[in-house]
Amino acid sequence: MLNFFLLQILLLFIRTRHVYALDLIYSDNYTQYSIVHQNQTLFASTQGIAIYLDGAWHVSGVNLSLVNEKVIKSLEEAYTGNELHWQTNNNVSFITTTRVYNNNLGISFAWALPDGAIMTSIVEHENITHEAVMSNFPAFDIVNLPNSISWSGTFLQPTWGYSTGPVGGPTVFFNSSDSMLNTVIIASANNHFKASSSGTGFTWNNIPAWAPGISGRITSLPTAFTHEWVLHVGATRGITAAMAEWGLHMQTSHHSHKVPDLTLTHIGYQTDNGAAYVFPNACDDPGNCSKTLLDVVESLEEVKVPIAYLSFQGITLFLFFKCYYTYI
Repeated sequence: MLNFFLLQILLLFIRTRHVYALDLIYSDNYTQYSIVHQNQTLFASTQGIAIYLDGAWHVSGVNLSLVNEKVIKSLEEAYTGNELHWQTNNNVSFITTTRVYNNNLGISFAWALPDGAIMTSIVEHENITHEAVMSNFPAFDIVNLPNSISWSGTFLQPTWGYSTGPVGGPTVFFNSSDSMLNTVIIASANNHFKASSSGTGFTWNNIPAWAPGISGRITSLPTAFTHEWVLHVGATRGITAAMAEWGLHMQTSHHSHKVPDLTLTHIGYQTDNGAAYVFPNACDDPGNCSKTLLDVVESLEEVKVPIAYLSFQGITLFLFFKCYYTYI
């Protein structure tokens, strides 16, 4: 009887492991790869691993040769993965590394140039859009989650679909018809994030894809340069919960913590981005917005609306440009 119960527990473990397993699967020659979760392929890359340097694209299986491969493991960080060493026709070393974390919720994609690289600006050498990137790893031309949302721009405004270019942010993939709203987030791991770009929405050979990377405007990369993207599968239902998990993962990875933000916990009064009183001439007393804003505070206090801060950004910028263009 005991053996029977032990067998049932073992089968339950196997089924649970099978259901929640997250894995990255390479093709035999490592030129293609796919992301599988709960026995379903979420993403796939069929156009090869690619890097732009020495004024040309170098693509796995074409002019980027695999010279060494090894399996990597870490008990401390709880992951297994693959480290692939590539070499261009000009003998430039390029290393790609993937790590699948044992919690079945994350995969990291990293690449490195041990000796650096020159002539990396595809924008300069190919005369194309500034949104282009000089790397394609990861790059998914097959995405089986039909819905996505991203954030971009100065104020990180939400964008349905993929954001593009250097102002693009994290991308969330989901299926709106899924009652559990399982969510996948892919974003820069915040190393050299200012050099990161969400790309143009195409691979190196113009195939539609989610293909971020390092900005194609950068002309060279230093010795030992590395870049990393992280894929996170939400452990709990919903986009907001998954984003919170991803944020916590980033904080843990960088040994940081959330700083209290008054603008997220209290009511405030904004005058930037075109809001009321953003321009001095729009104030009750033209040119004296300080008095107008103090009047606003007083009127809000009268109706018992507590505010914790005021924003003066718009006024500052307006006055700056007004002075600038007056004297040039």
